[in-house]
Amino acid sequence: MPNLPQPRSLLRLLGLLVGVSISGCMTSTQIRTVPAGASVYVNDQLVGTSPVTYSVPDDTWRPPYRLRAELAGYQPVQAELHPVTATGRITGAIFTLGIVAAVRPMSTFADNYTFTLVRDPDQGHAGSSSSAASRSMEADLTELKRLFDDGTLSPKEYQDAKDRLLREY
Repeated sequence: MPNLPQPRSLLRLLGLLVGVSISGCMTSTQIRTVPAGASVYVNDQLVGTSPVTYSVPDDTWRPPYRLRAELAGYQPVQAELHPVTATGRITGAIFTLGIVAAVRPMSTFADNYTFTLVRDPDQGHAGSSSSAASRSMEADLTELKRLFDDGTLSPKEYQDAKDRLLREY
């Protein structure tokens, strides 16, 4: 006679599944802006000041997520936080015969998103001394370099953002 799972084992498995499904799993990402300090809105709700961690409970995961970042003196940025495939969750779903797929979405946020704000040309640099504008450019470039050095920005993202900043000054 084949070995059948014991009722106690089935109860443990059921308890584990219930625990995982109500454990409050979250899908999170880090949102950064260059320069830092922008107000960040997701789906028109203020989520904080950049850099900010944004989290969504798995049971309410409903892309798309629309982002808006605003900072005085800069044009607002509007973008979408595009989901990525959660390969670890897919592997988990395979090994748990679909149980993970029943309680966790198979897509997630990227680990981080970085947005470069562009100075508002209507506010321009008129009335500000060239040394103040130079200090501001230096601060923006320093922040950009820090994000590159800590691995937040890829070489291409760093170069594109640096080129945009240099064009606006």
